[in-house]
Amino acid sequence: MKKNKLIAIFLLSIFMISCGSLSDGEVDAKDLGTAYYNGIEGVEFDCGDAPKGTTDSRGKIIFEKGEGCKLFIGSKSLREISSSALTDGITLVELNDANIQFLQTLDNDGDASNGIKIISGVADYFDTQSVLEGLLPSFFTDLFTVNRATMATLSTALELVSGYNGNSVDLDDAKMSVKDMIDNLEANNIEYRILY
Repeated sequence: MKKNKLIAIFLLSIFMISCGSLSDGEVDAKDLGTAYYNGIEGVEFDCGDAPKGTTDSRGKIIFEKGEGCKLFIGSKSLREISSSALTDGITLVELNDANIQFLQTLDNDGDASNGIKIISGVADYFDTQSVLEGLLPSFFTDLFTVNRATMATLSTALELVSGYNGNSVDLDDAKMSVKDMIDNLEANNIEYRILY
């Protein structure tokens, strides 16, 4: 009887110890940080061993401290963010010309002043359609040039996505929207970092 109690106590202690430890690939909450991809919803992120996810309406990204992040939309790689650019609570402002024009063209309602929302159907479209089937514009590769013509072609192709009501955005309009976002951040004393 005494032997059974000892075995039970031993097994219970092993169980309790294993419940409190992290398994491979898990990150302790104290090693995670939160950054905001300035109001851009629907961008997928992969940041070290932090849980992968999709940005919400505030652009929330959960990252592992000391690690960088990869951002993408469906199968389209958008950018990488270095670990040095990621600090807890920082707002990240996209200022890369091609990315701001691309993201604003993908915006569901075509109005970046109320934030950019990329609906899941757009990301799914990039995953499931191919250039060969003629359902994506032939220029659409990781190396395509973003300009007014390619964004107009992309916007037309996205009209096949249920719920997409966006439109093509030219670079000057995209830059003006970003300037307005930065002015708003500064007026509200929000710390931000520019991503070029």
